[in-house]
Amino acid sequence: MSVEEAWRRFKGSVSRSSYRTAAFHKFVREKLENWKSIYVTVLRNTSRLHLVYYEHLREDPLKELRAILAFLGVRTSEARLACLARHLDGVAKGGQREVYPYTAWERAMFQRALAQLDVLFRLRGFPPLPDYRRYKS
Repeated sequence: MSVEEAWRRFKGSVSRSSYRTAAFHKFVREKLENWKSIYVTVLRNTSRLHLVYYEHLREDPLKELRAILAFLGVRTSEARLACLARHLDGVAKGGQREVYPYTAWERAMFQRALAQLDVLFRLRGFPPLPDYRRYKS
């Protein structure tokens, strides 16, 4: 695959009609349960864990990367972090979805799953999850 082909694929989007199918909504339900199950299993069965909140990564990627490297016991290369700092903006950060395909029932399922995980995060001493209700679009 050429770079141009890869770029077009990266920027591509799914047709709006794809979101209106029973198969899509079944996929959403199944993947949500799988996602939640993975988090519950990891939170209950791992002693050494470092959570990375997407919102924190977007706010301050270098700070989060430093925390990840410290957790892993990897020495920080200031030259590599400086290189990363020069490339934090641009199209590779991805576009925003123009369509919000989830039903009210699916949004409620997301909120219940997040609330359950938030309890487990707090029990493990992690910061609470952000309030995702503001992302209703």
